[in-house]
Amino acid sequence: SEHRQCKENVTLLEQNPFGIMSCDPPPNLLHSALAESQRKAAEAGHAAFALYTGDFVRHSIREMPEPAENASQIIEQVSRSAKSFFPETPLVFGTLGNSDAKQDYYQEVTSNESFNPWFEKLGGLIYGAGGMKRKVLEQFKHGSYFETTEGNVTILSLATVIYSVDHLPFGPLEEDPFGQFQWLRQRLRLAALEQRRVLIVGHISPGIETFGYTELWRPEYVAQYLEIVQDPVLGSIISAQLFGHVHKDEIRILPNAPRGAGPIFLSSSLSPVYYNNPSFKLVEYDRRTGRLLNLKTFISDTFSSSQPSGAPTWRFGYDHVGEYGLSLAGLTMAEMVNFTASLLDGGENYRKY
Repeated sequence: SEHRQCKENVTLLEQNPFGIMSCDPPPNLLHSALAESQRKAAEAGHAAFALYTGDFVRHSIREMPEPAENASQIIEQVSRSAKSFFPETPLVFGTLGNSDAKQDYYQEVTSNESFNPWFEKLGGLIYGAGGMKRKVLEQFKHGSYFETTEGNVTILSLATVIYSVDHLPFGPLEEDPFGQFQWLRQRLRLAALEQRRVLIVGHISPGIETFGYTELWRPEYVAQYLEIVQDPVLGSIISAQLFGHVHKDEIRILPNAPRGAGPIFLSSSLSPVYYNNPSFKLVEYDRRTGRLLNLKTFISDTFSSSQPSGAPTWRFGYDHVGEYGLSLAGLTMAEMVNFTASLLDGGENYRKY
């Protein structure tokens, strides 16, 4: 429609029902990716769950006729579409991005209330579409963060927009918005006592973004988060931290990673608005130990910003273990530290990366 988010002339979309490079994707591209990811999961044997780390909503939502209503409708539609392709697979949806509101980066902090009206609305829509469990919904309504267990893995989904340097509305900073840091520490302590490994997921990662090289989180929140994930006990049971937001595959390194800590990966996106090939991932992990084993990326590189194109063709792109010769026993932060050191040498790994 005329309200699509594009960096090029929107009229080009008339010849490209699956979208074009430089534009946020239409439903056709989402459906194509969901169909292909379902096929890849079936080929692998069985998908324990399907995870989505946001954004649900197109960029520049304020340009839509009714931003809040349009955003909530999109979130419901994406959740319902995913469930239609994965009817028997648990969906871990609800990790909100900065675009998933009436205005970019807008989330009202209502720490002293039992529920947040916006999160209650979105949670109800995602739950109704089959994107989250009832017990997840009850957690989600307060601060949009939650814990769930799927495929023998404990998943802690974080609200990250509240930590962003761009968070709106402006106002005095709370030390622990929604009490999420306290909650995260408590959940990790319990998991450590029960000897369970945990997967942390979110949309915006801490660290520096690689477009303008500016901080993503406010420093005071980075410090609190690092205190938790670098704790010798709590950090050692985190199998991996998975984020989105930057539209590119990237890695992050903890300054003082505890022994046994898992890697931090930022994932590329389905949307080609920033001139990246649309992609999705098949994540392999050890159900017994909970360790992350590999990430396999599938891409469509048939998109153009000027030429008509048909339905996207999906192909295998690469996997972290095979491409970079990483350990088959499980991906760890220690191994990623060694990998980044190899990048500085400017050799084969650097060329591939």
